[in-house]
Amino acid sequence: MPPVSSWSTRMVRPDAPVRRPRRTSAKGKVPGSIHGVVKANGGFVPAERKRADSALTLAEREEVSRGLARGESLRAIAGRPGRAPSTVSREVGRHGGRAKYRAADADERAWDNARRPESCLLQEILCLPGISRQEWGRR
Repeated sequence: MPPVSSWSTRMVRPDAPVRRPRRTSAKGKVPGSIHGVVKANGGFVPAERKRADSALTLAEREEVSRGLARGESLRAIAGRPGRAPSTVSREVGRHGGRAKYRAADADERAWDNARRPESCLLQEILCLPGISRQEWGRR
C-alpha cells in the first residue's frame, strides 16, 4: 500500500488519482473569496428603503381618512385614487377600523411593518417553548 500523504489522513485506493486541496492564501482564505474583505469593511450596505408601488401613499391614506370622516362607502373612497375596494378595506381594517383610522398613524405603522430584515422562520421555530436546539438537530 502506498504511503498516505501528509495532507490527508484517509486511505485511498492505490489506483485513485491524487487530489490536492485548494490553495489558500497566507490568511487561510481561498483566493478569489471576498468575504473577509467585505466583513472587514463593515459588510454590505443595505439597499435604500422605498415603498412598493402597490403600497398606498400618504396622500391616498389621507383621502381614505377624509372619505371615512364624510361617511362614504369603501367603494366610493377606493374609486377616487383608483384603488381596488378590497385594498381600501384591508387598509382600514388593519389600522383601527372606520372609527379609529388616522392616515398619519397608518402610514407610520405601514412603514414600520415593512422594515427589514425579517426574522428567520427557523429562528422563530427554535424559539417555540419545549423545543431546544439539540432536539431540533435530532429531528
